[in-house]
Amino acid sequence: MTVLDAILGFTAQDGTAVSGIFRRYVIYPQPPKDFPFTGTVTADGEVQLSLVGSNVVLNGSLTLGPRTNDKNMVLTITGDGYHGERIRFRPRYGYD
Repeated sequence: MTVLDAILGFTAQDGTAVSGIFRRYVIYPQPPKDFPFTGTVTADGEVQLSLVGSNVVLNGSLTLGPRTNDKNMVLTITGDGYHGERIRFRPRYGYD
């Protein structure tokens, strides 16, 4: 399993439709790469996000529990050089 250093930032939601930025960090000193995405997150936790302008799709599930450690999202990459790799995201609270 490859370890990817990435952030998923949701910027808009309308019902189950979402959009935002997928930021993948690369080897220092190169800057991170940002990819806008659109997709859906259903009430039962199914997630499907498509990176705009590419063939890359992130599919998986979102779990929201009562404690911070119970909240996570696991997505599998379809397309590109990381095809089949899984990414686990943990909630992180922003500064807004």
